[in-house]
Amino acid sequence: MKLCVGICLSGLLAGCVFMVAGCSQNHGLATRTYLKTEHDLVATFFADNGRDPKIIAPSKPTLPRPATKAEFRQYTAARAQYPHELVLYYSNVIARLNRQSNALGQVQAQMGTINAAGVDPDAVHVIATEQALLGDGRLVLLEASKIYEERRAALVRGAQSNFFDDICVPAAVHAAETMSVAGAFWGAFEGLANVAGRSKQERQQIEELTDRFRESQTVTQRDAIALQTERSQILASLSSKYPGQDWNFLKIPGSTN
Repeated sequence: MKLCVGICLSGLLAGCVFMVAGCSQNHGLATRTYLKTEHDLVATFFADNGRDPKIIAPSKPTLPRPATKAEFRQYTAARAQYPHELVLYYSNVIARLNRQSNALGQVQAQMGTINAAGVDPDAVHVIATEQALLGDGRLVLLEASKIYEERRAALVRGAQSNFFDDICVPAAVHAAETMSVAGAFWGAFEGLANVAGRSKQERQQIEELTDRFRESQTVTQRDAIALQTERSQILASLSSKYPGQDWNFLKIPGSTN
């Protein structure tokens, strides 16, 4: 009888070991599928954005010193045409910003539909952080679009180009190249707010624009740092928990982790 009980207990324990190992493998596979699906969604967004044609910014007319009468006439004509070129440029920028915002919204929505059954809780938390970061990005894109819409409307009403365009044109170029809309605008506005020669009214306008991006920039940076930390931590954690899975896609470019 003792022998039979011992054999039965031994068999049960062995079965439990195999079941735990099987559950671990299943959790590992489910977690990898979950994270890889999210990774591919984001990678596709950036790849699509990278294929967007470059929006060519208009060149601000300049008058050589000294200028001939012909050069002055050319400058006057170009100066009159410049606001119309800005309207077209801003229209293209607005369309690009809105498209990017909509695309981010779609990525966010798709993240919420990824099957999380059997997924490691840490992985679910990381995706929640990334969703928050994408939400931050959408708000920045929408705010930038509003600023361009306001400026375009002013030009359509007959306003002349001014210091605002000197900021917004290069900011849009920088944002398109770096995918950091908040950083491009906030840095441009803040850097030009105290430039010598700015009138009190101009400085006040720039400060108001800076304030519109300051909070977005702070929140975006906070969530980006949190996501980078969490991704590094979960890479080590999942590699330890589920060594049978390939987690290299979680590595942050340029990181040694």
